[in-house]
This record gives sequence, structure tokens and C-alpha cells, in this order.
Amino acid sequence: SVGTIEDPDPVPIDRVVEQALSTNAVLAEKSDIALVASASTGAYVMGDHSSLVTAVHNLVRNAVTYSRGPSRVGVGATVKDGIVEISVTDQGQGIAEADLERIFERFYRSDPARSRDTGGTGLGLAIVKHVVNNHKGEVRVWSQFGKGSTFTIRLRQAPAEALLDGATLEVLPLRPQRAARPAEYRATGEIPLAPVDDDENTSLRGSA
Repeated sequence: SVGTIEDPDPVPIDRVVEQALSTNAVLAEKSDIALVASASTGAYVMGDHSSLVTAVHNLVRNAVTYSRGPSRVGVGATVKDGIVEISVTDQGQGIAEADLERIFERFYRSDPARSRDTGGTGLGLAIVKHVVNNHKGEVRVWSQFGKGSTFTIRLRQAPAEALLDGATLEVLPLRPQRAARPAEYRATGEIPLAPVDDDENTSLRGSA
């Protein structure tokens, strides 16, 4: 269900990414996974800081959990046309086409053995979707089975006036946009997965 954020604040995206990486640093090092972050954006979104950290943390945790070291997990934030995109890219096992429609459901796992072997978070992606919906954004997943995945959170950038004292603070929805090259493909440029073939073994799913 979609809730509301009663007292939204300007949230610095760079800080959200920094905290999500910090809380996963020990697990990543233990697993021989290098965490790589993009350059700072200086961007803000309107919302709840702690819940956004939780959402990005869950994406990074899943990426580390389902990767085998030595490997890399990249977290990149970009801003374009008033939209902030936070992408988490891994070089793990990827997600099968048949599972993409259900991965945001509570407790759903594409492979029961994963749950036993990794002890991952059964509610992780469901929480991500819930947080993003509450922020009137969307979360997308792009995956190549056996190659890796990229999850991208898309949120409306906070207007400059929202950072001023006495400003009216509200969470703004994403503006309708024309179809464009998916953010996931841009994100993988820094953390290469495999050559992308739009006609073979690629998948894109969105969740508003």
C-alpha cells in the first residue's frame, strides 16, 4: 500500500548513498566485494532520510549477498531533468525472466536455496518498493541472468526553494517522461557487466 510522509525534509542523496555503503562495508570486505561509489551530486529529494537509507541499504545488501567475490558492487547517483536516480549494480548471478515480475513481493525468492545459503532479507525488496512508493517515485530492475543486475530508484529532485527557511515542504511525484534509454544501461558504464544486447537475454521491469 502507498502511504504518505507527513513531515518531509530535504534529504541529501549523497549522504544517503554514503550511509548505505557504510552499513554494508564489513559484509562486502568479508565477501571480497569492492564497493564503488560515483561522484557526488549535491542533489536533494523531499522525504524521509532514514527510510531512504534503508531502501538503498537493502539494495546494496542484496547486491553483495548475491555476488561471489572477488567482484564489485557499484552505487551511482545521477541527476537529469529534475529526476534523481540511484542505481545499484552488481556482477552477481542475475535474475531469471520468470522471476522479475515477483521479486518485489514480500518473502518471494526465485531460488529457495538462496535463502538457506545466504540468509538474505526476505522483506528487502518489498521494503524498497514501499519506501519508493511513499516517496512518489519508482524502482526499476534490469538484469541479465548469469551476468548481474542493476536496481534503480527514481525520485523527483527537490526544488531549490525547498532548501530555504520557511519553505513549504512536500513530496513531489515524478513528472511523466517520454520513453528514453533506461537509466540502468547508463549506470552499468562505471561497473561493467557484459555487453548489452537489447534483443537478446535482457530484461527491464518497472514498478510505479
